[in-house]
Amino acid sequence: MIPYRDDRPKHAPVYQPPARISEAKKERRKLYNSIAWKRLRALKLAQDALCEKCLAAGKVVPGEHVHHVEKLSDRPDLALTLDNLQTLCAPCHNTLSSKGF
Repeated sequence: MIPYRDDRPKHAPVYQPPARISEAKKERRKLYNSIAWKRLRALKLAQDALCEKCLAAGKVVPGEHVHHVEKLSDRPDLALTLDNLQTLCAPCHNTLSSKGF
């Protein structure tokens, strides 16, 4: 007897509808796509072009990210406040973002 062998092509994956986006994520997208945020971000990068964390440690590293000091979820009223922003390089920003700050 010949063992059964299935040479048929595998079926296409089953359609999965896109996951629902949370209201908080929708609000963040709305903020980060706004003209007000883009202008404030550009102003912050113009004022503080170096990573503030690295500068405090005595290193000179260009900043590329603008980070909220107080989390948006905790203080949405400070979303567009210059004093609540800090310029960070990618490694510093990734470190803070992975810790939930």
